[in-house]
Amino acid sequence: SNCFATWSFSSWIFFSLASLSLRDLSNEVFEGVFDKIVAAKKEDDIKQEQIRKENLRLQKEAEEREKKRIADEKIANDKAEKLRKDNEAKLKKIQDEKDQVAKQLEEKRLADQRAKAQEAQQAEAELKKGDQEKVKDLIADLESLKTKYEFKSAANKNLYVNIGILLDKVVEHIKK
Repeated sequence: SNCFATWSFSSWIFFSLASLSLRDLSNEVFEGVFDKIVAAKKEDDIKQEQIRKENLRLQKEAEEREKKRIADEKIANDKAEKLRKDNEAKLKKIQDEKDQVAKQLEEKRLADQRAKAQEAQQAEAELKKGDQEKVKDLIADLESLKTKYEFKSAANKNLYVNIGILLDKVVEHIKK
């Protein structure tokens, strides 16, 4: 039986490097050692290939997860953007409605104000209808004051003329 049959590749390498000289081995032992080295190398290559494949698989999984994360993030961002736009549209609609109501209220207030002013003017006109005769009498009384009195002194005659001028101005003012 071969003493190297149960050794692992790394054990054999350590042993061979530490204590063997390949020149001291027989051809049969050398071929056995060589076969073990070749088999260990093949096994190591297979393990390395498995590791490489597993790394590729893990890398692909990671890339797929990243793609999914990016796609999910885009979907979430699109939903958020749509929601933001919908909310903006709703707010604009509410603001437009609010502005419309405010405009209608202002128009109503102005119409009420105009109606009250018109009512006041009509009431004043109604009151003036009765006063027209009185105003005519007042003007006639003021006109008659200009000729009602006669003065002898020059100072009083001059004063009376100035009062007549003032009465003319008062009558003009009333007529306006």
